[in-house]
Amino acid sequence: MSFLIAARSELEPKYRFERCQEVKGICKPFCDDIEYDYGYCIKWRNQCCI
Repeated sequence: MSFLIAARSELEPKYRFERCQEVKGICKPFCDDIEYDYGYCIKWRNQCCI
């Protein structure tokens, strides 16, 4: 079970980066809660893409 959790956590940053590239919007250092809730913002490393 712990192996599956570790594997999933390794895949997630790449997946988020791919979503970030799909957005092709502007990046900014932070996002508010509303943007997260509606999926406008994807957090990747130290930036958010909207």
